[in-house]
Amino acid sequence: MDEIVKLIEWYKVNGGSQSISAILDCRDKLAVLSFRLAQQASESKNEYNAKYFQRKVNVARSVQRMMSESMAYNKADAKALIENEDYYQKEIQKEAEAYQYDLLLKQVNKVLDAMQQRISYLKGEIEKTQV
Repeated sequence: MDEIVKLIEWYKVNGGSQSISAILDCRDKLAVLSFRLAQQASESKNEYNAKYFQRKVNVARSVQRMMSESMAYNKADAKALIENEDYYQKEIQKEAEAYQYDLLLKQVNKVLDAMQQRISYLKGEIEKTQV
């Protein structure tokens, strides 16, 4: 992720004054890194789904155990929530991570689009000066 930030910062500072080949090089590196970012986003979503399922199962087991001990459902459900707080915390952390990767991937794609527009503009300017 650090390399992605460096490339975007380079483009932010230098994008308006660089040659097409320099911007193409930056865009190509960013595109390759965005592929790995997409993989990380996918893995993170899978981890979040696993934590979600784990939490749901553990809460259900806790509720069933308490209900078998003659506790009312509402009371058992509330108590199970408290007993399984760590599972909720892990789920929330994984959800936040997955959300972060999604946002970053969307922003990287916007930067890649901006780079492509800059390249197209520069090519048009070169063609105009050669005519």
